[in-house]
Amino acid sequence: MARLALFLATALLSTSLWAMHCPADMARIDELLKTNPPSDAAVLAQVQQLRAEGEALHKAGNHGQSVKVLARHSSCWVPAVRKQPRAASQA
Repeated sequence: MARLALFLATALLSTSLWAMHCPADMARIDELLKTNPPSDAAVLAQVQQLRAEGEALHKAGNHGQSVKVLARHSSCWVPAVRKQPRAASQA
């Protein structure tokens, strides 16, 4: 009985954690689209479609699937991250 209670508590907690993850993913995609949109119109349309699908799944309460859909945007478009050169350490 204790195992069942532990399982149910874990399942409930993980569902709420997924729900909080979706808006953060959508905000990150929105920010990337504003600051560094894809140059290819087809890729832009695909990213926008995945973002809209993820939001619809989130609103429907299907948070696990929403997170998966929102993560797929990176497989079709991930902007290049420019690394800043390291400052020389002073001795």
